[in-house]
Amino acid sequence: MIVNPANHWKLGLFVVGSAAMGFGALTYFGAERISRETFEVVSYFGESVEGLDVGSPVKYRGVTLGRVEKIGFAPNRTDVAVTSEIFFETVKSLGLLEQLPTVSTGLNFEIEGLRVQLSRSGITGIAYLEADVFDTERMPEPVYDFTVPWNHVPSTESTLASLGSTLAETLDSMPELLKSTNDLVNRLDGALESLDVESIGADTRATLGAVRDLAQDLSALETAQLVGDLRLAVEDVRALTAQVSTALEPLGPAVVDAREAASAARVDLAETGSAIRAASVSVESLTDESRLLARDLRVELSELGETLGALRRLAELLERDPSSLLRGRQP
Repeated sequence: MIVNPANHWKLGLFVVGSAAMGFGALTYFGAERISRETFEVVSYFGESVEGLDVGSPVKYRGVTLGRVEKIGFAPNRTDVAVTSEIFFETVKSLGLLEQLPTVSTGLNFEIEGLRVQLSRSGITGIAYLEADVFDTERMPEPVYDFTVPWNHVPSTESTLASLGSTLAETLDSMPELLKSTNDLVNRLDGALESLDVESIGADTRATLGAVRDLAQDLSALETAQLVGDLRLAVEDVRALTAQVSTALEPLGPAVVDAREAASAARVDLAETGSAIRAASVSVESLTDESRLLARDLRVELSELGETLGALRRLAELLERDPSSLLRGRQP
């Protein structure tokens, strides 16, 4: 196949251009990474970090803060040490830090209870570090048997590890639970065996018979009529109670007045008794005087009667003979 020289020139130009663009992209991203302010943090995990690799993201509630830079073991050769590179500008924009942390200033987050845990992305199982705020009483800061560095960020169990721990504790407690259940069943079995079933059955039958007899007695009664009479009686009692209450309402002030009048009457009666005793003495003396006066009045009334009789006769005489007043009495 014969290649046209013009095609060679175009192919060379394409290769050179692609290489230049790749070099420019590397230079741009490399310069951006070099110029970005970052700081390192270290966290220790007491569980497997399978799936977590160098370059895995570090997030805070879904926002990428940095990436995993190194994975190794802690000084105790048990916990896993994960070193992460954190972007200061991102952390500052979220209000987690105010200044770039150093050995002299230390790592002082603006919020308390910041913890890092291992998380996995959906069903793919890709692991990353998730930072969030937790209750320090429920999830206190772990204690290690070695000195932690100044840039240490405490970690907490992942959701999967916590679920596994809870499941393991549940399985550990299963034998004790089964033993308690077995003891309970044995106690119930013993209690059932100790029951006198025949005696209980006889008592039950006797009780049912008594209930049946009582039901028959009740059915023989005119229940509907008794209930109706009872309802009428209750209504009458309610009406009478309402009337008595209504009648007694205005008597409240009258009772108070009567009590006050009775108290005053006691005082008046005492005074009246003294007055009556004094008046009785006076009445006795007046009675004697009245007897004498009555006798004199009878004498005077007798004389007055005679005078009235003479005046009546004079009037009759004048009616018959008015001139007799001028002539005088005839001899």
